[in-house]
Amino acid sequence: MSFELSGDTVFFFSDPAGARACLAAAFLLRQRRPAARVRLFSNRTHASGGDAPTDLGVEHVEAVHAACFEGASFVFTGTSHPDSSGSFELRAIAEAERLGLPTAAFVDHWVNFRLRFESDRGLILPRTILVIDEEARRRAIAEGLPADRLQIWPNPHLVYLARHWRPRGDRAATRRLLGLGDEQTFVILYAPDPIRMRDPGGRRGFDEIGATRDLLASLGGLGDRVQVLAKLHPLQPAEPIRTVLASSPQVIVAAGQAEVPELIHASDAVVGFFSNLLLEADALQRPVVRYYPGDRASDPLAHLALGTRVGSAGELASELGRLRAEALRIRS
Repeated sequence: MSFELSGDTVFFFSDPAGARACLAAAFLLRQRRPAARVRLFSNRTHASGGDAPTDLGVEHVEAVHAACFEGASFVFTGTSHPDSSGSFELRAIAEAERLGLPTAAFVDHWVNFRLRFESDRGLILPRTILVIDEEARRRAIAEGLPADRLQIWPNPHLVYLARHWRPRGDRAATRRLLGLGDEQTFVILYAPDPIRMRDPGGRRGFDEIGATRDLLASLGGLGDRVQVLAKLHPLQPAEPIRTVLASSPQVIVAAGQAEVPELIHASDAVVGFFSNLLLEADALQRPVVRYYPGDRASDPLAHLALGTRVGSAGELASELGRLRAEALRIRS
């Protein structure tokens, strides 16, 4: 039997990915069951705008307490890193279990399955662990999570984007607000991951600095009226990637608070490595180019048919040239 939220539900989340998943899950629940009562709690302040339902309020709490669960028949959580979140979701799961409430937690990616549930008291597991596909389930089992608690469930944020999200204005207006060119300009949204920070040993075989240089070098063969709109990861160390990006007059760095779906909406193609932003672009039907010149065995998205994967600077330039030609053909 597939998992489905159906009753009065309280949501707990800490990191941005968990926030997006929980907000979307609450929205989709109310679409199906308008009478369902939902409450959302976080120990962080989230600037969710047009990339999430706007009619859902999030209550900020420093710690989970019994009053959060009043009237709830179910508890749903994100799965942040326990260190960065202060184990916020794990404390919610533990308290819900103490109160006898059924629990589910959603894992939004293909990495660190067991780590998300580790605490100084050992593993704290919900009754249901939701993962996004069969490969995620396989990896979770390999990391030691119990198979009988794992269920496959589509990412609710991607479902929300594909079925319900709408831009605030037309693309020309969005481009003007972002300082981009007109409709004849080919805009590449670039979403690098902070590889150096997470892979100091160089296991992947490439990093965001070298990949950024490759991307900028590829622009020379694309002709004029091409711009790169860079959306940096919130954990990305500011230097030296900003220095590399600043070397090209064709690059604009998006403001930190810029809403990702609006950036995707304004763009003609999206380039990245393995960011969740690429999945969002795919949900919004934008062409995706996955640049992964490193060891394929280390690619967390290798099992997905997501966009076009290229493994060298030459392949990257060729694919961007093809997409630019296609965009010009459609506009002519």
